[in-house]
Amino acid sequence: MHETIRESDIPFRAMIEASPLAVIAVDADAKVRLWNAAAARMFGWSEREVLGRTPPYVPEDRQAEFRVLHQRGMRGENTSGLVRHRQRKDGSPIDVTLWTAPLRDAAGQIVGVMAFLDDITSRKRVEAALALPTTQFDAIRIMALELTQTLEVAPLLELIPRRAVELVGAQSGVLHLWDEGTHELVSTGRYGHSLDLPAVRLRMGEGVAGVVAQRREGLIVNDFRASPY
Repeated sequence: MHETIRESDIPFRAMIEASPLAVIAVDADAKVRLWNAAAARMFGWSEREVLGRTPPYVPEDRQAEFRVLHQRGMRGENTSGLVRHRQRKDGSPIDVTLWTAPLRDAAGQIVGVMAFLDDITSRKRVEAALALPTTQFDAIRIMALELTQTLEVAPLLELIPRRAVELVGAQSGVLHLWDEGTHELVSTGRYGHSLDLPAVRLRMGEGVAGVVAQRREGLIVNDFRASPY
């Protein structure tokens, strides 16, 4: 198969190299035999690094999926427009649209599978960003309805942090209430991992919650351990 591709005519080889899509061919043993310039740009591996190897761009948890697609190609089946998760050389994830077709030799025998891949990672991020406001609006609407359905404090103290965590896509959250008697913020409502934490009391300006209460404005802390809070 390797010789079949390398001995192809010059226009065909030039077309593959000029393709904006990653063009990859693997042989019957699922070893890479063709790797064009777009594949090198998309995934980060050079042709020399991948030729003769099993595809390094397939994550470990996607190996079974890859083998099924390879077997289908070796049976003569085509696939079209599949969206799949892959990875770059630096380990970062990448989403691709995938098309495959069996690769045949001069005698018509299937000797491998040709794949064409389009990087759609940026497009999927944009789609997710556009969908986020709708999701947040729905969460706020549901929370508002739930809050108006009860006047009891205890259910609200459990409901508010849960809905807030869901709204921002976090793993846990804590609701602090102001204790007028001690002039402290008390961690009263918890959700997620925070359920296992003991109650915490903070003064104005102390910790993230204390700073938020003192300033009366929201605060985002991306690296809590290294922050002054």
